[in-house]
Amino acid sequence: MRLQVQEISVISGVLLILCVNIILICYQLMIKSTPCFPGNDCHYYAVMTQAFITHQNITVVFPFNQRILLPFLVSLLPFHSISTSYSVINWVSINIALVMLIVVWARLKVPQLLIVWGLLWMLFNRAGIPFFFRDVVNTDVLGYVFNAVLIWIIIKRNYYYLILLAPLAVLQRESFLVSLFIIVIVEMVRFFDKKEKMPLVLSIFALILGIGANHLTNSGFFYPGEGSSLSTVFVWLKTRFEHPIMLLQWLCAIAMVVGGLPMLLKYFSRFTAKDTALMNLLLISLSFLGFGLVAGTDVTRIIFDGIPFIITACFYIAAQSMIDVRVIARVYLLSAFMLCLEYSLPLWVEYLTHQRQIYVYTLSIGFAYILTARLLRLKNQQALHQKVSYKN
Repeated sequence: MRLQVQEISVISGVLLILCVNIILICYQLMIKSTPCFPGNDCHYYAVMTQAFITHQNITVVFPFNQRILLPFLVSLLPFHSISTSYSVINWVSINIALVMLIVVWARLKVPQLLIVWGLLWMLFNRAGIPFFFRDVVNTDVLGYVFNAVLIWIIIKRNYYYLILLAPLAVLQRESFLVSLFIIVIVEMVRFFDKKEKMPLVLSIFALILGIGANHLTNSGFFYPGEGSSLSTVFVWLKTRFEHPIMLLQWLCAIAMVVGGLPMLLKYFSRFTAKDTALMNLLLISLSFLGFGLVAGTDVTRIIFDGIPFIITACFYIAAQSMIDVRVIARVYLLSAFMLCLEYSLPLWVEYLTHQRQIYVYTLSIGFAYILTARLLRLKNQQALHQKVSYKN
């Protein structure tokens, strides 16, 4: 008896997730977690978790004092080790996020080869899932879950679920407010064009709930240290423009995060600003690129937190066309070059100054793009020559 197409898709999805978990097991066995020193992000999360366990009132440096959801959840687990509790939640979060992304991409009718690329890119990029086995105590992985749910809500345009998601996601990370604000702006523009009232009302209500949840963290749990989101943005913008080399570092980080996705840019001619889902995905993707500029020193990891939006936005546009297999091959080829650079360059430039390291990264990324274009041009010329010979 022949299997139905839907049954084959389910089997393929199950096999993909099984392969994902085999890779996660390998990471668990091979990657050693780094120590958590005072002043690192993991230190603040560990302190907050311990405070929830012991019911203590403590002062936590901004912005970590606002990110209370995951430390609270970890404090409820029965494990004696905080790192073990974070590892369990990370593992579950990775599976939930990837399953949701597979479902969304399949619903968008993205070719299976691109879906596999999306999973491989998140699994093997150093700023992606491997990072969370080195730095176990973090809140980024749970953020993937909230971002995947938000992508599903945006594509379905069912903002009733956004009302439930908003306060929880803001308690996990305050930057989720930016995504909520973008959705409100996009829905406001659509309201003036199409006079659709309910989506705008629901998105505004979700934003209000998110702001309320953020205010709650500042007043009801951990005493905040000095600082604010606006002051952080201004400080980092000032720092970046005082040191232009850091702008070049930001551009290199973007290239490392997006991998082979620029090969899909040829399909962006189908972009339309009237597509609400696509506008939300693109603007939220751009916001994460902006976070890399103004939110801290770990630029690549900060940008990579938005990779579900970036990948889905590119897939959303490309899926509206008949995607050429050769384009998918280009995505894989450029991504392979980027991964080679990402894993090998730190060993080569270890003894160089920071400025020279960035120059080496820039030249290497440029060379990867040129090499990809050159190899593909040779392949196209060979294919054309064969076609001409066949006609003769």
